[in-house]
Amino acid sequence: MFQINPVNALRLSARYGNVYVGNTGLDNNRYTGLVGWEYQSSAVTQWSLNVQHTTVDYENDVAAPDFQQNDVFLRMARRFSESQLTLDAGKTKFKRDTGGESDGSLLRARWTRNLSATSSFGLTLASEFQDTGAELLSYVSAPGTPVTGGPPPAVGNNVVTNDIYYSRRADVFYTRQAGRTYWTVRATGRDLDFETTLQDRREAGFNFDLTYNYSALGSASLIGRYLRTDFVDAVPPRDDEDVTAALRFAYQARRHLRLMLEGRRTERASTDPLAEFVDKRALFTIQYTTGPLYAPFAP
Repeated sequence: MFQINPVNALRLSARYGNVYVGNTGLDNNRYTGLVGWEYQSSAVTQWSLNVQHTTVDYENDVAAPDFQQNDVFLRMARRFSESQLTLDAGKTKFKRDTGGESDGSLLRARWTRNLSATSSFGLTLASEFQDTGAELLSYVSAPGTPVTGGPPPAVGNNVVTNDIYYSRRADVFYTRQAGRTYWTVRATGRDLDFETTLQDRREAGFNFDLTYNYSALGSASLIGRYLRTDFVDAVPPRDDEDVTAALRFAYQARRHLRLMLEGRRTERASTDPLAEFVDKRALFTIQYTTGPLYAPFAP
């Protein structure tokens, strides 16, 4: 960031991302750059005009055409005594190398409030274009990181495409820490309208995370997930219900080294018998970091 004067600043940022989706031909490289002009109108209010460009280069251009995404949006961020509000308004335009174009509005509102020294509440409303690769990158997080305002539950189908979709989303969460116990509850809802594939759907989910620090170095977490997905275009009609339960133990072996052991069970009930499954797995994680854990870029 370049500080022009006490109230104006120029922000430049760039990011490279790689998405690997197995033997699907959908592997891609993503290049993103952002230019923003920031204006501090008061001690608690900041305005910024942002222009962001993303180029997505797929490994198989036949199965998945490359595309460019351009976002232009105005942001207002305001701090209150116990809360913070951020509003975005703008426009998004996609252009595929095959000639197809899509455009639409970009609207986002995020509000967080500290209810007390140990609890907080948050609400997110968004209406914007997205693509599957960007959503996959957004799920990159550490296994032991508490949920405090991240993305909604993963989509409830087993199909990965390169399609672009328009998303209308609502997300509300509440967190609280009481002594050695930390817990989070979250409710989400999304309406996804895909541009080319017949994957339009409505999602509603509920998450619960409870962590107990039984010592200075060890913790145990109980995790619950529920997601209902109604596929709008499916023939015959299809509705899924995904339920996940997990138990995780973590131990801080060294200052920068954490060991984790997790058992997880996921079950899907569906009106399509071929989509039903039960997945049981055990996961051992060795986590090493010398700084803050990676957080996906949010413009």
